[in-house]
Amino acid sequence: MHRADVIIIGAGITGLSAALAWRAKGKKVIILEPSEQAGGSIRSVKDHQFLCELGPNTLMVSKPEVREFLESEQLLDHALDAAPHAKRRFLVHKDRLVPLPKSPVSALTFPVISTTAKLRMLAEPFMRSGVNRDESVASFFKRRIGPEAARELVGPFISGVYAGDPEKMLARFCMPSLYQMEREHGSLCLGALKRKKGGKGVPRRASRLVSWENGISQLVEEMVEKVFDDMRLSAPITSIQRELMGFVVRSPAAICEAPNLVMAAPAYESAQMLNKLGQPSPLLANCHYAPMVVVHLGVDVEAVRHPMNGFGALISRTQGLRSLGILFSSTLFPGRSPASHTLLTVFIGGATDPRALAMEDEELVRIAASECARLLGMTAPPVFRRVTRWEKAIPQYEQGHGEMIAEIEETEKMQPGLQVLGSFRGGVSLQDCILSGIGSVRD
Repeated sequence: MHRADVIIIGAGITGLSAALAWRAKGKKVIILEPSEQAGGSIRSVKDHQFLCELGPNTLMVSKPEVREFLESEQLLDHALDAAPHAKRRFLVHKDRLVPLPKSPVSALTFPVISTTAKLRMLAEPFMRSGVNRDESVASFFKRRIGPEAARELVGPFISGVYAGDPEKMLARFCMPSLYQMEREHGSLCLGALKRKKGGKGVPRRASRLVSWENGISQLVEEMVEKVFDDMRLSAPITSIQRELMGFVVRSPAAICEAPNLVMAAPAYESAQMLNKLGQPSPLLANCHYAPMVVVHLGVDVEAVRHPMNGFGALISRTQGLRSLGILFSSTLFPGRSPASHTLLTVFIGGATDPRALAMEDEELVRIAASECARLLGMTAPPVFRRVTRWEKAIPQYEQGHGEMIAEIEETEKMQPGLQVLGSFRGGVSLQDCILSGIGSVRD
């Protein structure tokens, strides 16, 4: 029997962050990972000299707690900052890549939305606040900034971050700060101005968009190295019991006991574990995940007319394209492609196009290459291609999400010492997952 202060099930970024945070408080940790490797959906693969991120591509470090945690663990010592032009983001409009405006003045000439839509956006401070707590993202922004701006500006963002359908995603979970801003100030514009005014004179460290020489997997490797002695891989959970001294978790790799148990796994896996504990969680078990296909294309740099001087492009469903977005991977960080070549990462599928998951590799590559040629002026076929499918890529914060969170919270109350964490709760970005993990520490 292995005894510890906390048992952590799952060695993805959430579980690893939790383990390091508990250890930093002098607590003994045991990590059980059911699969053969740590990292969860983080997968960095070198293929024919192209460094492909099969899952998350970058880490945005903007929250002070996350920065302090990463710095205290020396996890940013070898991080690479994205190229300066990564701050430039594009939207696709009539087969052209249009830079997102950087200021209210430049927004006046932004061609993606009409003059009528721009005038409607100016009326935002005068719009009434909503009363529906479960209002969709689409409804929220149609009401605040108008239907056209919501469709053309917000829709691509929801597709890019959540691979979701803005008509189904809930505003208060997908965009909690904007939702709260309306509730507090009655206007997004006025709320932003007040927050900016209130922050004057307060020093603020700039956000960092980072990766590593060997990709995001290098972050996982550095985290694993710190907790390796406390980790058991290939440790599927066979039973979880509540006993006098806390939780007893059994797996073929170890039998562990601790007063605290952190489940840091996908929703459907956590639901299965809660069943073993005698705490059925049907809403968690049925949490909807959007599928995603990631297509990597390696191209001769001379065959691409667009300078790719930005992070990438988001694509509205109104543009008639299959791709949700294109990432300029090799212009963001060095070492992503061999000399004289560039690496593009194309995303296809999501909640609004689930059938893409069943398409043949050749067809997916054809679509990705055709749409890159159309948007970037690619004049030659790719010399490298790789297709990765994720049946359950990103959890969807849709109708019923609030009830699912309430179900989890009730389970945690009934089982003191238990925490159920993951991207289905509190945000889907790597930074959100790290924050969730480090917030799990209890005295």
